[in-house]
Amino acid sequence: MRPLFILLVASTCMYGSSGCSTFRPNGQPATASSCTTQARIVDYSDLDGCRLLLQLDDGRLLLPQKWPKEFVPQAAMRVRIGFEIVPEAVSICMVEDAVVRLSCIEPLEGISERPQPLPCAYTNSPFEVPWMNQALDRYNPERIVRYTWRDG
Repeated sequence: MRPLFILLVASTCMYGSSGCSTFRPNGQPATASSCTTQARIVDYSDLDGCRLLLQLDDGRLLLPQKWPKEFVPQAAMRVRIGFEIVPEAVSICMVEDAVVRLSCIEPLEGISERPQPLPCAYTNSPFEVPWMNQALDRYNPERIVRYTWRDG
């Protein structure tokens, strides 16, 4: 009983103090230099256990433990973040590369618009279409099916 109680108290203290805000853990305000990583907020809520994630420019996906109360995340928003990886964190999303604790987050002005969809390509050779060629290299599919959907 006693070791379980100590474990419970220790985990409560550890996780209770790990809240996210725009301030550093030592109580000092986050400086502009601490928000050095650019990312885009992406919506993965169509997958079980997932929600909004941060996609870094190198493609890695980060799952914030908490979003700051004063920040309202929106899909496709470009942001500048400061973060620390939480190695002991567990998630049921399973798409993210790491769970992170945000030390700061700032929206980037003028870069928040949604990306334009890729144009449809009617072809018998998917290697002729640049984005399809990249997808083939990256995912190595066994079969590609072409079908008409709405207007293209």
